[in-house]
Amino acid sequence: GSSDTSGSKASRSWFGGKGSGSSSSGGSNSTDDEERRWRKWVDERFVKVLTANIYRSWDESWNTFSYMTQQSHWSWPVQQSVRLAGAALMWQVGRGMPKKYSITGDLREALYKEANSFVAAVGDRKFMGGDLPNLADLAVYGVLQAIKGTPTYNDVVMNSKVGQWLSRMVQAVGDSCEVKQVPAQQ
Repeated sequence: GSSDTSGSKASRSWFGGKGSGSSSSGGSNSTDDEERRWRKWVDERFVKVLTANIYRSWDESWNTFSYMTQQSHWSWPVQQSVRLAGAALMWQVGRGMPKKYSITGDLREALYKEANSFVAAVGDRKFMGGDLPNLADLAVYGVLQAIKGTPTYNDVVMNSKVGQWLSRMVQAVGDSCEVKQVPAQQ
């Protein structure tokens, strides 16, 4: 087989189509390459570390599914069924994720390390894209917004360096379109 995977599923990004970008001239430059590398990192590493964290224990699986079902428009019986079945299933799946995705040590520390690596790459810029967010910024932001309201989200914002960048993203992009207010988890 050929080593070119440009059309394969593996090179497709969950955010923005194919995992490759191009500049307006049709070529590529270091900015495009950096954006592409970090979008790939979101898909291949950050999402997996984040997912392992939201399902790392029964309590977190339950809290995650409680939050997700509270955001739904489902009836109460459906919410409870999804909450119980989903939490049980994903807790079991979550237990195998660290080994499957080579996440070593404490899962939270691995998450903080990954978030901090992105912030370090942003450096002194407002965003990875400079003065405005690029697709890498939007990919990281989207993944974090998807877990907003969970203990994992609160922990990564409080215990990594992602908070200031996240605040700038909220200012630039806006908050989630529809988030129902739910009571804080104790």
